[in-house]
Amino acid sequence: MLIFNSNSIEFYNYIIHKFMKIERLNEREVGERFLKSYIPNYLYKEQKEKSLRVLNDIYHYTNNKVYYELDAFHEVVLCAIIDKMNDKKKSLKSYNNKYFDKTAKEMIDKIVNEEYEEYKELSKEELKEFYYDPFEYYDSLFEDMDFEYIEYFINTSSIGDDSLTKHMGVNLDYYYDILPKDIREKYPTGNCTLSGEISDLLTFLFDEIKNKGYYKLFWERSKPADLKRIQITLNNIILSYFHNQPIDIAWDFRVFKNRIEVDFYKLRLEETKVSIYFTIVDSNNLNDKYLDTFKKYANNYDNAFFIFLVFTDEENKNVNEYIRKYVYTEHLRSLLNVYIFDIRKQKTASKI
Repeated sequence: MLIFNSNSIEFYNYIIHKFMKIERLNEREVGERFLKSYIPNYLYKEQKEKSLRVLNDIYHYTNNKVYYELDAFHEVVLCAIIDKMNDKKKSLKSYNNKYFDKTAKEMIDKIVNEEYEEYKELSKEELKEFYYDPFEYYDSLFEDMDFEYIEYFINTSSIGDDSLTKHMGVNLDYYYDILPKDIREKYPTGNCTLSGEISDLLTFLFDEIKNKGYYKLFWERSKPADLKRIQITLNNIILSYFHNQPIDIAWDFRVFKNRIEVDFYKLRLEETKVSIYFTIVDSNNLNDKYLDTFKKYANNYDNAFFIFLVFTDEENKNVNEYIRKYVYTEHLRSLLNVYIFDIRKQKTASKI
């Protein structure tokens, strides 16, 4: 079952699957004709087989109780399916009778009866139209439709103009898989932006600490290492990570009393910078004013990541409570990248 930002996901999955089955979109030849007509031409030509696999995914996911999240490629193909539903709605007078069986109609009646209590300014018949008319599905199935303008975003970004993507909050890295081949070849790491590269670096750091015991590098005997030692450790890890990466990235460290700041930039594109702000935990400063410090710092960069260095259980507890109270809101979570760097000593298995 595909996950949508809607309380009616069972209905949407049911009716999409029903439509695909009636139109035989799960059959290869029919699927090919459909994709050729409804998805971007370059995407069909360059990634025909993947497009067919994604179409087949949607057919099976919508008839499955397991939850699946959409990625960019699935969004494009799903949008194409809704476009075809719209075309059928316009051309077929018997559209409702053909695609909405008894089960679908009963699902709509149930949804409308529940919604009517909340939207009494609309009649039940008007509410039903939202579910019989596929044009109304876009708002329920997609958080945004940025993928329809991805070529324009890439073109403006490639000439150094990121103003539109920043204003609209578009994450170009998310759309990497649906980019034209020649553009993907310009970004061999799979990231279109510097933010994407640094996000992958942090994922690498978190994984190495969790699974390979790198947390030991942040301790000196039984005490947490000082920040100068931590800076050297971080620099060595970053060097090893980017050594074999097909991208030219440079970085500068600044070490202060209670934090380490690292600025990253691509060579020849020094005006675009992303920063990582590592800070030790000071329970006395874990308040809303501390959050203001983060927000002001982030304003100086294209993107910034804030990492709490956690050495003890108490620090871990305090930081988690702080994030839940001050950071983990829908608004601020979208503005700030705040994470915990868990470098507590891990207990080893006892010898038998």
